[in-house]
Amino acid sequence: MKTIAAIIIVIAGVTSMNAQPIQRQSIEDSIIGWMKVYKYKGIKEPMQVDGKLYSAAQLSICDTLANWIQASYKIDPEIAELCKKDKPQWILVQWDYYPGDPAEKQQHDAIINNFNFEYVYNFFFAPEKVKGQPYKPSRDPADI
Repeated sequence: MKTIAAIIIVIAGVTSMNAQPIQRQSIEDSIIGWMKVYKYKGIKEPMQVDGKLYSAAQLSICDTLANWIQASYKIDPEIAELCKKDKPQWILVQWDYYPGDPAEKQQHDAIINNFNFEYVYNFFFAPEKVKGQPYKPSRDPADI
């Protein structure tokens, strides 16, 4: 049980670190979230995972939590229709970063200062702006 609680706390911590502030007015009166895919029915038998035995009650709590989280979100029907088309609705660029690790800090700084986010955005959402242009970093590495 402690493992499950620790996993939930870690997930909540990681999720909040990657969150970006959104102006309240931009999302007021809109429906955001995901489409329900899973319907967990609860676990009937204990299960061993990575050498640890979890009771049916412990595993059922995970199922109940996942069902509750999914039921907490509703997807906007307009977004659902757009997702059925062969075009992305959003782009995620993500990397790990621990400020106490000098190597990860250097990687983070290099990405923030050199990765051409605008090119990637235009590649998907305004391809006419980058047609025929190969990807180039936002800054020339020779200038660094």
